[in-house]
Amino acid sequence: MDSIVAAGLEILAAEGADAVTMRAVAGKLGTGAASLYAHVRDKGELHALLLDAVIGEVDVPEADPARWREQIKQFCWGQYRAMVRHPGIAAVSLAHIPTGPNALRCSEGMLAILTAGGLSKLVAGLAVDLLTQYTTAVAYEDTLWWVRAEDGNDPFASEGSVVAQAKAYFAGLPPAEYPMITSMVEELTTGDGDARFQFGLDMIVAGLDNLRDWRLPG
Repeated sequence: MDSIVAAGLEILAAEGADAVTMRAVAGKLGTGAASLYAHVRDKGELHALLLDAVIGEVDVPEADPARWREQIKQFCWGQYRAMVRHPGIAAVSLAHIPTGPNALRCSEGMLAILTAGGLSKLVAGLAVDLLTQYTTAVAYEDTLWWVRAEDGNDPFASEGSVVAQAKAYFAGLPPAEYPMITSMVEELTTGDGDARFQFGLDMIVAGLDNLRDWRLPG
């Protein structure tokens, strides 16, 4: 099984999620697709195995009520870094509800951290989904830059080039029509990807802290 996962991750990084098929992995391993069916049911299960293998790289700290904010951010950084180490896995994650053993371990650990911090079970349960979506979405966006960077003719081939063009565009807008945008060009375009990711984490965790007893509407 380890060799199947390793081959799948190689294909994923090189060609994207759609290229990770039973036939492609079998070819990578020098065998026929039929032999894979003895271990993996179908493409969906194959993708789920790859996702759970990557999630297995994430450490979950033991819950400490006094440090729950720091710990949940630490976990999210670990999840983000694991995903960017394996280009394409974020796209797989967006299409699956992770239920493998490593995903369950991480969910269990996140819930322990969040409830140790005093969040209600409802808020903690919703927060696990929200934090995972945020982390995965940012990792997915990063992989898009890498794909575009392979095209030397793409003027938007890197995050830096996009930010520079956006900055120039905002600065060139008529101030009378867009007074807020033109007066806040620096603020709209400041910070690298890590800084923006950290801001998002800080904002989400601060919101959770203020909504620890939130209830469903109605």
